[in-house]
Amino acid sequence: MLSTWAKLYTSQIRKGDSYAVHRPAISIWIIGEAHFGDGSWLHVFEAHCCRTGHTLSPNFLIENASSMTAARTTNGPAMPR
Repeated sequence: MLSTWAKLYTSQIRKGDSYAVHRPAISIWIIGEAHFGDGSWLHVFEAHCCRTGHTLSPNFLIENASSMTAARTTNGPAMPR
């Protein structure tokens, strides 16, 4: 997931360009199985400091959603309608 997001993000600029021209790169993954085994159907990842909580970049976001079938087979909360 991170590798695909990084390729999308870095493909936006060329050598010598300013980082200010970067646009947000949001990666949404819909997978057919419960990927993390914690019963949750949705995980949202951001890059932030573990100590202070400061966000590294507002342009980094990866969403990982399990399919309806995978969500039903876990013990977690039901998916909203």
